Amino acid sequence: MFAKKYCLDKIKPYSFNGQINTVKLSEGEMAQLFLTFYKDQEYRVYVCSQGNFESVEFKLVDAANNNLLFHNKDHKYTDTWDFLSKSTHQVEIRVFIPEDKSSTMVQSGCVSILVGFKEK
Repeated sequence: MFAKKYCLDKIKPYSFNGQINTVKLSEGEMAQLFLTFYKDQEYRVYVCSQGNFESVEFKLVDAANNNLLFHNKDHKYTDTWDFLSKSTHQVEIRVFIPEDKSSTMVQSGCVSILVGFKEK
């Protein structure tokens, strides 16, 4: 599995939570995942992709009120986000592969969402 081979190192120095959520996406497609984050815990969310995507876009949205918590499009399409959870809540992670206007071939590949946490 590509995520174990290529993605796990990027979680460090956080501890990997043990879950690898992988989906195959093509340009123009979206996937979503719901995860619970706990109060006063520090996390790293890492979106790792295998493929020739120009960019991978992801958002974290509070599932209870649909408030946007983070959008990597506003941060030069970074593939990680480190944060301190201020409350225990369920978060929806939405991953989207924008279409590459410069290519006539539709690209596809695997995208994995990995989460790490800081040991207390």
